[in-house]
Amino acid sequence: MQATQDMRRRVAHCFVAIEAVTGQIAAYYTLSAASIPLMDLPEDETNRLPRYPTLPAVRIGRLAVDRRFQGRGLGAASLMNAADRTLQGGAAAFALLVDAKNDQAVEFYRHYGFRTLVSRPPTLFLPLKTAQKVFHQ
Repeated sequence: MQATQDMRRRVAHCFVAIEAVTGQIAAYYTLSAASIPLMDLPEDETNRLPRYPTLPAVRIGRLAVDRRFQGRGLGAASLMNAADRTLQGGAAAFALLVDAKNDQAVEFYRHYGFRTLVSRPPTLFLPLKTAQKVFHQ
């Protein structure tokens, strides 16, 4: 219900993976506009960036896979789909952002190259330049 309200208010878009045979929701995630304060990025990342106070980003929210469908690669596929949608979008963005729910989620995102923001753990970011390399090798 929250996703529907967010979509109606135009604060997020929800994307759903549905199992063809049963029509059940297997996985979903949301995308919304966000920004990253430049000071929250690690220094090695900011050396190559313009000195704007914030950088545009896209937040992946509520990425989840139904327990019955876990272990089939749907989390990775959803993450790749989110990166592709962001890369193909019309608005410029520096990175994807996620708020990891727990240590298991942190490890999932780190596996794909996400890094922790300096002052806001457990928020992680993945520069879109890196996402393009990771998901399109």
